[in-house]
Amino acid sequence: MTLVRIQEAAPLDGYRVRLTLTDGRVIERDLAKYLTGPVFADIRGVRNGFGSFGWRQDLVWPGGADLCPTC
Repeated sequence: MTLVRIQEAAPLDGYRVRLTLTDGRVIERDLAKYLTGPVFADIRGVRNGFGSFGWRQDLVWPGGADLCPTC
């Protein structure tokens, strides 16, 4: 079984994201339910804060907040 990773990530409206995976699939997910707690306050409270993420093996925002699938 091959491990599937995020190859590319793009913000959509609200807290949705489009992910291109290494197996060629493109999926869209609403991440709103995962952006809870004080670490995500800046992301939720600033217009376009959600869309400022970067990615490596996880989605990461300025200030250190991240969504890590392997943690």
